[in-house]
Amino acid sequence: MRSRWGGFGNGRKIFRSFFKVFQNQEYKNIDIEVPKKPADFNYTTSQGIWKLDATTLFRGDLPSPPGLPLLVGYATASSANGGAVTINLNNMQIPNGSLSFSNGSVQEGDLIVFAYGAGTQYVSGMDVATAGYTKVFSSALTGNDSYDCVGNIAYKVATASDTSVSSTSVTGTNVFYASSVGAVMVFRISNGIGTFNISNPMSSTRSNSAIPPVPSISSPTGNIAIAFAVSGHVYGAINMASTSFDQFISKGQNDTRDGTIGLGYKSLTSGQSFSPSISINSNTSNSSLAGIFELTII
Repeated sequence: MRSRWGGFGNGRKIFRSFFKVFQNQEYKNIDIEVPKKPADFNYTTSQGIWKLDATTLFRGDLPSPPGLPLLVGYATASSANGGAVTINLNNMQIPNGSLSFSNGSVQEGDLIVFAYGAGTQYVSGMDVATAGYTKVFSSALTGNDSYDCVGNIAYKVATASDTSVSSTSVTGTNVFYASSVGAVMVFRISNGIGTFNISNPMSSTRSNSAIPPVPSISSPTGNIAIAFAVSGHVYGAINMASTSFDQFISKGQNDTRDGTIGLGYKSLTSGQSFSPSISINSNTSNSSLAGIFELTII
């Protein structure tokens, strides 16, 4: 039998030459049928037929969209005499309706949000002591009246070595009168895909009241709002309260000058307005008190 290429021997030679060209040809932008999951595609056995590059289109599962930040745990702490505040990140309270992956401990890649402050006699200073944190405001916010306060909020994407976070002691005059307070919330992206972005920080301070005016958000661009407040007063270790947030925590400390901190978060939807309110007690309008408030979006 003769081949159409001019005989069996000659035909085999031509076929080999054709296959060699085909085998070494690089095909781009081709649509290759593969199993539903791209991971099931056996590239090793296929690469002898064609070379795949970044432009090859696979039909299969699409990449998952970025996840949403979810609360993993929270904790508070306080110290008299203007001392430093330290919070253990491996023994946090677990939110109601706890996530299945939350055991109250921080893990690498989580976002740690640390609010800290103090009720003081005079305008004072306070900072985050643990390395690697970024402060939302470069200098601490202060409220100035007969009973003053100081505070700030800082954040960090956790590493494997993060087990606690601390503030510095209060600095300034008569710091041993001060009451230091701190609060932490830790967030985790639900499916592990995506990054945290901190944006749109707003703040306010007020004299003659322990609760400052609270800014509102009309067109949020992030996923959740984080807010904290610090009050300087003389009502003992009282707490703040709020029903505006998905989770709100507070801690009070008493000394010669008392202090209270509050920290909350609220999940946002596109275009949703958010106007939170916080209360502390019936005497918040006392003309000797001062308060600070901060709101940011992640």
